[in-house]
Amino acid sequence: MLDATLLARIGDAAARYAAEGGRMALAGYPLRGVVEFKDEAQTNPVTELDRAIERALCAAIASDFPDHSVLGEEGQPSGPAESEIVWAVDPLDGTRNFVNGLPLFAVSVGALWRGRPVAGALFCTVGLRPEPAILHARLGGGAWLSETPLETPLRAVAPALPMSARLVGVPAPLWRRLRPSDDLRYADTRSLGSVALELALVASGALQAAIFGRPKVWDLAAGLLLVQEAGGAVLWRPPHMRRWRAFEGFGDGRRPATRPDELRKWACPVIAGSAPAVAAMAARLPGPELWQRLWTALARRVRRGGRPPRDRSAR
Repeated sequence: MLDATLLARIGDAAARYAAEGGRMALAGYPLRGVVEFKDEAQTNPVTELDRAIERALCAAIASDFPDHSVLGEEGQPSGPAESEIVWAVDPLDGTRNFVNGLPLFAVSVGALWRGRPVAGALFCTVGLRPEPAILHARLGGGAWLSETPLETPLRAVAPALPMSARLVGVPAPLWRRLRPSDDLRYADTRSLGSVALELALVASGALQAAIFGRPKVWDLAAGLLLVQEAGGAVLWRPPHMRRWRAFEGFGDGRRPATRPDELRKWACPVIAGSAPAVAAMAARLPGPELWQRLWTALARRVRRGGRPPRDRSAR
């Protein structure tokens, strides 16, 4: 197992890196630079601020931990490819919100040991209060909001509310296609445009659960650990498997993904939240073939430039 002293050092560093990334993000908000796009449909924006934050955080990690690998969303992996510890950095999760002037975004910094999240931190524009916050965790050390432990996570915000009045994070296209039966209509849905921010709100109790269709490692590395250390459940579905499995680390369901090039390719459905909500959602969610149809439909919509599909029922 990872040395406890090293784990504590990594956890402290992750919180420091997330705070620095958050400082840079707030200093650059609202956006004053040029927006570029990573796709021809112009739905996936990137800014120089994304790249600047990533460069700064990757440089800090390389200086503090030269024997660790670093995987960032915007750049190429760096450091020793065979290192047991890989840092996953999302410099600005919620860039589309950011460029539109919607102040809902996060900076995510997570550390993986043999593919398993062991430490991580999130800078979020909102936390338990309507103000910026740093949430952080390390394996076995609990979840924290700055220096305050999240003592009653996943239940603290609205313990008196029935499940039907609680909130879950579900992408709107997915929820429409699921057509859930009455036994799954237990919550009002939200989609905030930032995986990391939604996971922070799950860990803090504002959302009772969230589901993500094809998130990337840098979206999840810090947030999943936060949810687990806050007492929540995390399920994922490996490729070509029908059953949801308890999340213990990134991989293909048979072996962990440890190299940065393997981790960059990872993208699997994930549900995180309170155990009852996660179990209810997993019991009703579709099999892999319907997930494939969903993402094919979404890709087709992106190619149309975001226009909704034609209504064929009128024919």
